[in-house]
Amino acid sequence: MHTDPRYDYAQRQPRPPQPVDAGLLEADIPVEVRLSLYRKLQELRQWGKRTHDLFLQNLVKGTSHLSLGMEAIATGFAAAMEPDDYTFATYRGHGHSLARGMGPGPALAEMLGRENGILGGKGGSMHLTDVEHGMMGSYAIVGAHMCVANGAAWSAQMRASGQVAVCFFGDGTTNIGAFHEALNLAKIWNLPVVFVCENNLYMEYTPIDLITAVPRPAADRAPAYGLDSIVIDGNDPDAVYLAAREALGRARGGDGPSLIEAITYRSGGHSRADPAKYRPPVEVEAWKERDPITVYRSRLVDLGTAAETLDAIEHEVSVAIDDATEFAKNGREPGEDTLLTDVYADGGSRWRNGTPENPVGSGPAPTAVSATGGTSTLSYREAVARGIAQEMRRDPRLVMLGEDVAAAGGVFKTTVGLLDEFGPDRVRDTPISEQAIIGAAMGAAMTGTPVIAEIMFSDFLAVCWDMVANEIAKSRYMTNGQVSFPLVIRTANGGGARFGAQHSQSVENWAMAIPGLKVVAPSSPADVVGLLAAAIRDPDPVVFFEHKALMAAKAEVPDGEIVDQLGVARVLREGTDCTIAALALMVPRALEAAEQLAGDGISVEVIDVRSLVPLDTETILASVSKTGRLFTVEENPRLCGWGAELVSIVDEEAFWSLDGPSIRITTPHIPLPSAAALEDLAMPSAERIYTTVAKALEGGGME
Repeated sequence: MHTDPRYDYAQRQPRPPQPVDAGLLEADIPVEVRLSLYRKLQELRQWGKRTHDLFLQNLVKGTSHLSLGMEAIATGFAAAMEPDDYTFATYRGHGHSLARGMGPGPALAEMLGRENGILGGKGGSMHLTDVEHGMMGSYAIVGAHMCVANGAAWSAQMRASGQVAVCFFGDGTTNIGAFHEALNLAKIWNLPVVFVCENNLYMEYTPIDLITAVPRPAADRAPAYGLDSIVIDGNDPDAVYLAAREALGRARGGDGPSLIEAITYRSGGHSRADPAKYRPPVEVEAWKERDPITVYRSRLVDLGTAAETLDAIEHEVSVAIDDATEFAKNGREPGEDTLLTDVYADGGSRWRNGTPENPVGSGPAPTAVSATGGTSTLSYREAVARGIAQEMRRDPRLVMLGEDVAAAGGVFKTTVGLLDEFGPDRVRDTPISEQAIIGAAMGAAMTGTPVIAEIMFSDFLAVCWDMVANEIAKSRYMTNGQVSFPLVIRTANGGGARFGAQHSQSVENWAMAIPGLKVVAPSSPADVVGLLAAAIRDPDPVVFFEHKALMAAKAEVPDGEIVDQLGVARVLREGTDCTIAALALMVPRALEAAEQLAGDGISVEVIDVRSLVPLDTETILASVSKTGRLFTVEENPRLCGWGAELVSIVDEEAFWSLDGPSIRITTPHIPLPSAAALEDLAMPSAERIYTTVAKALEGGGME
């Protein structure tokens, strides 16, 4: 048994609160503001207690992370904010939601999982959002929202709207990478954002001082980012209000970000499953005496407010909470009619065409070009720059950010010339901070600024996958359609450049598996321009994979504006004996193999899938019904590649049209090696495609 005294919680030195600042009695705060603060304190407290009661009645499912005892921070800041300012909070965001104006009834109904909840039962306790009142979300994964708040502030800065983003986070967040990435970006871009650390002294169950290198987890790190060390009494509404008023004024006046550490204490455990026995009893009792409602009521009485007035406020709030409870209880359980709604901006969840619900599908869309009829020879990389420039000229709101995208023109020279034409405000270099990049893109997009974000190598998506898969992809659904994300994440994908396993992966299948994302991978310069335009104009988030090994490939591209359509595959070569479906680099290799097979008398139909989500299954099913055989050519490792999904669909829906098994031609299930000879052996080649198809059609079986 260990003897480390740091973990003997019963013997730990308690951390009592600081005495009340008597000077706040004379603070320049109008009486109507103070009465409003008291009303909100009561609303947050009574709502929290009612939620706890409903949890004990087994009406609140799952868990809840209540902010009982911490209400002064939410009320003080909300009182100082303008109605159109933005709030970002943690999973303990109920108080912030109510303070910004969310109705207690819809908030309680969401806790009960009812259809009349603010999120229709889709988000629950940890994701309360009310965009109408500037509550831009409660975020369940620690730290992510700090980067997102930067994006909202960046959007406000570019629009010169005067809005400020305020981001609340817990003390434990200060030890996660997103905290540091967010502070750095906010400072170097001088963003109108205020970060507020709600330091309740415990990360979750563990005292924050046991696992943090500095005594004040936020304030002591502020100087490293050129910010002032600000510590306030988070249990005093007046102290919070005054600090908020000053920080918001600085941000609104163009003086950049602030970081405030508010010392507070939660009266209960981390969540409803936590009895909080790890806290010294003497510490708990000391903080109870500093309860924000107790302190503030006493101050208001000292300032001359009649106790009867405060009693009346408390009663009015009590009646409102009772009404909210009935509203929540009377809500119906959500059903199948809402289950599949608001995954995408069209209000539904459809990720393919040719389904029973949509048997016709979208069909091919003509490519729009100028009336000149001329063409220009462009490389794949030049097509990327042309596509971006086309859309930035069309939409003056459109911005781009990423590492080395400005003066350097991108590591693959895909953004050359954009800085000169559009300037540094719209073409922004960033630190090597993938979470900060994607978080900023998300926050800007959800507040009305369309964005192109570049992640240099698709392998690096793993660094910011939380932002992509958990935040961007899921937020429309979790908020019941309250937010949209007109953003494109561009990234260089795939092998062939001899970069090795950490810079050569083909990861389209990562994104394809996440509901809420759209996924595109063009194979030609013309498709780069047209599909990039379609992706930028799409109201949903699109991950746009640009293949490294195709960058130098050149082709004729129509002059003028080109706008293609997502979710439309293209038949590049017609045939009758088999269908090959390929993507990106595998398309020219499939065409080469098809030409070789034609010499053997085998007629191959080659389909460039182009878009994985939406997926054009109608074109593929029609082709397989004609040819009777399907081969997929995938650069992904064998397991769980996009071709596996395609084969599954064909086997389920076109089985009786097949003359033999569907066959996948893939990279082996290995990390991609660096040596040229090994990489060439691993990736599907035109020769391997030819051999596999020829053998299968001769009755030789699978690859």
